[in-house]
Amino acid sequence: MKTPTVTRALFALAAALMLCPAGASAAENTVLERYTFSIAQAGAKDQSSGGEVRFRDRFFGNGTATSRLNLLEESSSSDRTNRPLMLSLNVDRQVGEGEIVFALLVFRVEVVGRDLDGNIVFQREFPGFQFGDSASGHWHERMGGLPTNLAQLTVTYFGNYE
Repeated sequence: MKTPTVTRALFALAAALMLCPAGASAAENTVLERYTFSIAQAGAKDQSSGGEVRFRDRFFGNGTATSRLNLLEESSSSDRTNRPLMLSLNVDRQVGEGEIVFALLVFRVEVVGRDLDGNIVFQREFPGFQFGDSASGHWHERMGGLPTNLAQLTVTYFGNYE
């Protein structure tokens, strides 16, 4: 016969396992930072809007790193209305000598592009990166050939400062 204490402990363990499914931990699904940009104008469904995005966040995740995002037309195409887009993502941190700061842990980066109707026209996930305790760091990813009918871009960084 089980004692009430053992039964309660088993019940608590079962409840915890149901709340935290196998796979990614809760920390790995925490949104550190999310950026969403509207790019195209109505009527630009089959051609480039000509829009470019250059964005900088001086306090990435409300912390000590800086984030930059550039979405530009690739100049290699001779067709001025159908140039594919290129996305560049950067995260940097400079830590001074003797400065104490938390580690930056990014578990993954998700990029989603949608057309004017809200349909996903591309989706890509990048592996994460880390800048250790009181350490400087640089992370960069570049992706070319994005569709010209891109109307909205969302970049989500999953992670935290620890």
